[in-house]
This record gives sequence, C-alpha cells and structure tokens, in this order.
Amino acid sequence: MHIRHMHLEQRFAFTWQRWHASRALVLLPIGLITLITVVDIQTPETVHLGPLLVIAPAITVAFGGAWLTGLIGVLAVAAQVVIAVFHGGLTTANHICSVGRRTDQRRRHDHAARRHHRALSTQHRRRRQ
Repeated sequence: MHIRHMHLEQRFAFTWQRWHASRALVLLPIGLITLITVVDIQTPETVHLGPLLVIAPAITVAFGGAWLTGLIGVLAVAAQVVIAVFHGGLTTANHICSVGRRTDQRRRHDHAARRHHRALSTQHRRRRQ
C-alpha cells in the first residue's frame, strides 16, 4: 500500500510540473506579441512589423490546445489593431489588409490546433489499449 501511495505522489508531482511548465510557456507568445507591438509602434510608419505577429499563434500550437491558440490569435489581431491606431488609423488600406489577413491566419491556426489536439488524443487512446 505504501509503494502505491508513493507512486501516486510521483505521478502528481510530474503532472504538476508539466502543468506549471505549460503555463509558463504561455508567456512566450504573449511576450512576442508585446515586443512586436511596442517595437512596431516605435518604428516609422514605413516599417511594418505587424506581419510578424503570426509567429505567436504558430508557436502556441506546439504546446496549447485549440482554445489557447485561438486566444493568442485574438490577442495578435488586437495588437494589429493597436498598431494600426498608432500608425494612421484603421481605415488605411495597409491596415485593413493586415487585420483581415491576421483574422484569416488565426482561423487557419485554430484549425491546425484542433487537428494537432485530435492527433494527440488518438495517440493517447492507442497507448492505453
């Protein structure tokens, strides 16, 4: 009985460490969004760093599920809107295209995240059999 109790403690500790590490990984795409937004606002209007915002949801797919990837995608779109406000407004042709492109990219990343999650779930079920 004592050995089984220790095994459960080890599993709990491992699960806790994995959960804690994955939560820390969320800071990476959020930090990238913040960094790209701040640097883009500080650069002249002729320099467009907003397209780099697509990196954040692309990274999130590696460790997060569909909901987290979607949330990071929404944050990236919001950051693009903030950049647009500081660089001449939302009505410029460049910013209308950028925000629209980001929304389409977010939709594709959400789809990729769902496929990735389904593949992991299937793999996990096969291992249990």
